Amino acid sequence: MTEEQDWLSVWPTAQQPAPRQRAGRYLPASTAHPAKMLPAIARTAIARYTRPGELVCDPMCGIGTTLVEAAHLGRHALGVEYEPRWAQVARANLAHATTQGAVGAGTPGAAAAGWDGRADRAAVAAARAAGRLPRRAGPCRGAGRAGLL
Repeated sequence: MTEEQDWLSVWPTAQQPAPRQRAGRYLPASTAHPAKMLPAIARTAIARYTRPGELVCDPMCGIGTTLVEAAHLGRHALGVEYEPRWAQVARANLAHATTQGAVGAGTPGAAAAGWDGRADRAAVAAARAAGRLPRRAGPCRGAGRAGLL
């Protein structure tokens, strides 16, 4: 990180149009989501505030932008999406990231049971059992207190 980036409070993340940022990295079905995060914003925040191997949580993961970028940066990722349609797109985008060499692991889950935490805990337990998430979740300590981890 340069000295200028150390104090920069506005991240230069929209230097490329959104379609160019997603080209080849995300599946075409991703364009249908009405509120997509720019990959460069997620990538910048993840690179700046986490280290490889740490867990990144996204409670409204949509098409999985945060999860995909975390996986490409060598982080583990856990996402929850209320709408099963978008959770499926997120899963597909994560699988696509793996074929592109992403070394992190991601687990999107649909919170079809509502926000009572049951679906979230089940998704986390299944991901841990399959070895896709670490046993300890350092950066998501608040999620542990909320009963999700």
